[in-house]
Amino acid sequence: MDICVHEPRYSQQFRDLATSKTVLIPTRVDKKTEGRFVLWEDIQTAFKNASYVTHDGEVVLFMIDDNFKHLFPRRISYYPGAVLDVVVSEPEQTVGVVSKPAPVSAIESPGAVVVYRNPLRGIKEGLMAIAAAESSSASAVNFGQAHISGQDGTISILHPQLVDSIQVMDKPLGSHSMALVTQPSLQDFGQIVKRPSQSVVGRISNQLVKVSTVAEDGLYPAIDINITGVEPFQAVTFHMLQKMLENQQLLLNRQAILQNTVQATARQTFELHEYPIPRLFIVLPKPRRKRDVVLKPFKRQFRLFFLCECGSHTETGRLSHTQRIHLAKHEGYDLENVDEFFEKYGSYVLAIMKMLRIGLAATGVVIPGLAHFRLVEGIESAAKAIEMVSQNCRPLLDDSIRSLRTQGYELEQRALGPRKMDFSDLNVLEGSDLRQLESFLRHHDPGRVLGNLNRMVTRDGHVRWVCNDHCHGDRNSAALQRFKATLKTNGGVFDENNCLVFVGIECRTRAREFYDAIVKTPRVRELWIDLRWEITQDDLEALQTAATKTGVSRLVLDGHFIRKSGFDVIKNNKKYNPIVQLMCNGHLESMEICSFKDFYQRISKFPVMMTSRLQDLQIHSTFSPKDKAQKSALKFILKHSPHLTDLKIATDDLHGAFEFLTNQALHFPNLEIISWKNLGGTVKMTLSQGEPLQVEMTVSCLDDISQDAQRLIQQGCLTKFGIHHIAENTTDSRMIDILRSNPRLAYVELRIHPSLSTTAMELVTAARRILVMEKASPSTGWGALNICIDWQDVKNIKSGGMVKISLGLPGNSASPVTELWMLDKMTPEMIGHLLDLIHSYGWSIERLETNGSFTDGLAVALDNSTLAKGSKIRTLRLHPSSLSIAGLECMDRVIGRSHNMGELHVNFSNLEDRAEREKAKHLLIRHSKLMQSISILGKSVNKWLTEISTICSTRNEMPELVSFDLSSSDNSVMSEECVQWIARMVSAPETIHQQYLIPYPNQASIQAEEESLAECTVDYPWEPLFNVALHHVHLRPEGWQTVIKALDFSYLGVLKVDYTDFSLAELRFLIDCIPDNVNPRDTLMIFAQDTDASNSSDTDTDKVRELVKSLREKIPHARIFPLDSVMEGESP
Repeated sequence: MDICVHEPRYSQQFRDLATSKTVLIPTRVDKKTEGRFVLWEDIQTAFKNASYVTHDGEVVLFMIDDNFKHLFPRRISYYPGAVLDVVVSEPEQTVGVVSKPAPVSAIESPGAVVVYRNPLRGIKEGLMAIAAAESSSASAVNFGQAHISGQDGTISILHPQLVDSIQVMDKPLGSHSMALVTQPSLQDFGQIVKRPSQSVVGRISNQLVKVSTVAEDGLYPAIDINITGVEPFQAVTFHMLQKMLENQQLLLNRQAILQNTVQATARQTFELHEYPIPRLFIVLPKPRRKRDVVLKPFKRQFRLFFLCECGSHTETGRLSHTQRIHLAKHEGYDLENVDEFFEKYGSYVLAIMKMLRIGLAATGVVIPGLAHFRLVEGIESAAKAIEMVSQNCRPLLDDSIRSLRTQGYELEQRALGPRKMDFSDLNVLEGSDLRQLESFLRHHDPGRVLGNLNRMVTRDGHVRWVCNDHCHGDRNSAALQRFKATLKTNGGVFDENNCLVFVGIECRTRAREFYDAIVKTPRVRELWIDLRWEITQDDLEALQTAATKTGVSRLVLDGHFIRKSGFDVIKNNKKYNPIVQLMCNGHLESMEICSFKDFYQRISKFPVMMTSRLQDLQIHSTFSPKDKAQKSALKFILKHSPHLTDLKIATDDLHGAFEFLTNQALHFPNLEIISWKNLGGTVKMTLSQGEPLQVEMTVSCLDDISQDAQRLIQQGCLTKFGIHHIAENTTDSRMIDILRSNPRLAYVELRIHPSLSTTAMELVTAARRILVMEKASPSTGWGALNICIDWQDVKNIKSGGMVKISLGLPGNSASPVTELWMLDKMTPEMIGHLLDLIHSYGWSIERLETNGSFTDGLAVALDNSTLAKGSKIRTLRLHPSSLSIAGLECMDRVIGRSHNMGELHVNFSNLEDRAEREKAKHLLIRHSKLMQSISILGKSVNKWLTEISTICSTRNEMPELVSFDLSSSDNSVMSEECVQWIARMVSAPETIHQQYLIPYPNQASIQAEEESLAECTVDYPWEPLFNVALHHVHLRPEGWQTVIKALDFSYLGVLKVDYTDFSLAELRFLIDCIPDNVNPRDTLMIFAQDTDASNSSDTDTDKVRELVKSLREKIPHARIFPLDSVMEGESP
């Protein structure tokens, strides 16, 4: 491999991590790859005993070839502009390096006398050497919690382990003579580090030397003695040595924490002095006014904008707010002496703006204070996070970059790969240069607002400038209290859990007070505000300015309570422009505008400087598609909302709005949902890439459809139609017209009173029957039509109860297929309405889900309805609690007529009652071979379960069963006889089908599975269980083992043992019983809520983690709730 040394300007800078000494080492070039690197031998020449190199806390690895083998001679990659830290190991253990203590050495003398040497002597000498070597250090600030100080509001965050470390050092290090050691308290230590005349590190080292001296004098008089072969005494001595070594390690760990804290303190003190002003800023051209074109035609004006340096150091875990570098929420500062400014800061500004412009993946960026003070992480995040800013200001950034290039502030762009640049030639900007930055700002704020940024100090001592949204500390606490007080004055409500504020403001003065308070409160994410005075454009501009400076992402403006709208003679036609500007403030994602009269008429076109991030927009002011000015205003809003996905408006013409919005959607491919409404109805259009996919329309009454709604129906584009009311005398002609005009109509939703359910179903089926008989179907034929009748959320139903009915008309058929769900307990009135429906359409029911309200009357109606036309029932879920034996006999006949019955689910409850047990035995004797799931619930399980078990003693009587659920509501321990019956119910088939012996291949296709099943010839007596649930049951350990051993894990998918005495021992036994590679789906869900296992998970965390890991080794995608939480987010 050909290697040559390149020019000195490509040298790599290294720094000794212990002494901060820096050395420049020339890089070398690989002539084949043209990549730069530094030889490890060169590093070892400059730093003796170099162990490894780090960059931003991460170890820099040696370069490898394509086979992952080290290149020789060994080398590391070149990091242009970065400072790499070299970790140097000393021949003897030094302070600050935490390592394993050297073992105690024993030297045998000729006289068989063993002398134990003291290993703390080396520690003591090293501490004394450090104390002597350290001469001075920067003065430190007070140790303590996060605080704010100074006029600029600096927030200081010191290492949280410091307090714990010093408090621990107040305690004795050992149980012997080391108890005599005393350490300074936290207050004393704070006094030590505040003395500027002594070295902080030296003071700490002196204290640690005293600890070492006392340890040596206190422990070793009992050890440094001659031992003449007394074995018991040797054991005691060895124990004392082990204790001493543990104390030694603890001392070194504390010392390392203290040294890191002192280094952070020194770094913090330096940066607080060097950087009293934000360091990240960009310059954008200021929009030119008309008078500037005349008065200053050749002079460009610029504004300076600061950037918020947020990142991982500002994360709190409470608020889901963006932790990425962004523009500060401030209007910026006009620059004066532009030429002089660019001469001083041109290259610096150009570098930052290029990063924003192209989303640069910065590697080794040497911007002053960035590489040295580890802001490179923030710039790297800018490569991804700042994309929004780059898009918003792209034209302005391009303009600024062109201006800087024309003045010669250009960086040579070398070929370092896509989206990368080399900034190694960028001159370093000193702290004094930054301190002069304020002199170039035309208007200096007396309060030093500095872009509304606050100075904070991270835990490692680095200074960052962040906005109010990312500023955490006492300042925010005080601001929050002031905000609450202001909110209380206005009668508002603050939901801190959801960061939501409701407020109604009565006057302009109160509004200013509220705006001043909310801009300083980063906790508000959603704001509902009612404006209740005579508002003008100036009032709305004040609201827009305040909202732009906050972190509000959803805003609801309500003008319903405005007493009288103020009139601006000059600005009346653009009064609501500030509201549109709010939509484009760069961080608002959802906005709702209510009751602003003439909203569209008072919007004019104006230059929009930022790109909106708005995704959801609702405007409840009436939009007239016939008015050109209103159409122009809505087009302007849509044009400047490119990320909008959901739009809701109010209109006076449903059909006209449909035509206008359909045409506009072609130009906005991001739009997914558009909704518009008026008194006549509501229309919702779902789109994809501007093309309508579904059009849903809902009207209040079928007999009272407005003309504009009727024109939209005649358009023939509806796919779903909803009706809220149908009169009893309604004819089918209107429904026929709707179905005939809209051949794509596939869904009709009727939210009507239960008394009209039968009328509505007859109306729709009759209209469909007429169309089919007319043979006037479209070329593609009539599609399937589904009618949904939902009694839930229907107005004027005081009796309660919920029923959902789905009626389907497949293809060109006029014969309905009905599905009925009884979702809640029903009153006699509701049962009467359902009785009429079942009497008329019971024969068409294909799926019937009953509950405890299913009475004998409903069973008789279903029996009579299916007597003549037969039964279509495929799925039946039966709750017999409200049925008598006579009602059960009716259901027996219905089940007998249901020749396509595929699923029968039965729920038995209150089995401690003899009447309920008789019902259970009645159904089990007649239909057990059809049951796919069974649920059994009752008190005193030992008394009645044996009686039930005599009916179905084995699984041979229930061959189709795939779900078994047993619940007991008492704490009695289950008898052995009951345990044996449960084991038989959950057991695997005696002769197992080949389908469950051979696991499915992970990548097998459906066709391969079908061929594999077709080749299976072995019979099996019953289906294996997929779901097993045991709730509120108590078993002895041997009982659990009996049930677990019987489980068929080849097909089991869900196991529920909630509210039982299932323990970690049973879980271990269960895991051991699972054969390897037995589950074809590689998944098993275990629910163990409020069990002995879950209650002990807090104390036996390691054991639980081991068990969960073992379970996943057997079944890769197994989950066990809630024990999975101990895996700390590890995905199964």
